[in-house]
Amino acid sequence: TADAMHTQVETAKAIAERGADYLLAVKGNQESLHESVQSYFAPVRAGDTTCTKGQVRFCRHTLNSRGVVEERRCWTTTDVAFIDPTGRWTQARTFVCVQRKVFKAGVLTGEQIRYFVSSATGSPHRFLRATRLHWGIENSQHWRLDVFFREDDSRVRTGQAATNLATLRRLAFG
Repeated sequence: TADAMHTQVETAKAIAERGADYLLAVKGNQESLHESVQSYFAPVRAGDTTCTKGQVRFCRHTLNSRGVVEERRCWTTTDVAFIDPTGRWTQARTFVCVQRKVFKAGVLTGEQIRYFVSSATGSPHRFLRATRLHWGIENSQHWRLDVFFREDDSRVRTGQAATNLATLRRLAFG
């Protein structure tokens, strides 16, 4: 899994050529792909099942912890040709939409929708788990770097000092 910064055709191709699968976030840096994925899943998320051009699979997972309910929904499609008519993403096999809603005391307090492209196939449960694990690792590492090493408070900005200190923090963290 990788953030949107790595969502590049060349990166995806290199990963696939080495026999691995990828799950890459699709955001504004891939504007036409992002718009295409967004418009494909928008009616499906709204409940319109007659609009789909190909097979869309769905799953939902709800977690209730200390009065906070987190609902995650995942839609996947293998309708790659419709979403990417240019054929630039030659290794893409699945497009994914993940919606996350957070409720406190029954009131919606947050919603997030993310899109992904993947060279793998599988159930929506598999992709939902992969996206959750990616952010779990990401959040855990950044939280620890901030709490233990106060990385967010660092004001080092001269030359390569910030990069060098970040490398040392990660080395110590490991």
